[in-house]
Amino acid sequence: MWAFIRNIACSKCGFRGMAEDQGPDEVPARRIFKHQGKTAKGHLLFKCPSCNTVSPYSPFRFIHPAIKYTFFVIVVLSLVVLVKWILTKV
Repeated sequence: MWAFIRNIACSKCGFRGMAEDQGPDEVPARRIFKHQGKTAKGHLLFKCPSCNTVSPYSPFRFIHPAIKYTFFVIVVLSLVVLVKWILTKV
């Protein structure tokens, strides 16, 4: 799905690969960071296939930048419309 990105890098050794997901993979297994659950704060835990370190990652880092930008634009436009509406009522 284009709304999410799977690129990930180990915070300890710097190894780059892809986060595990449920879809079909064309990525070699040696590059897949295995999902290990989540923290109490909601961060996703992934295990590096190179050094076996389990590190937390914010779930927001996997959202595609275009989706983040679109959400920001929608929020700003909504605020502009709201301010204009308020000013017409005053």
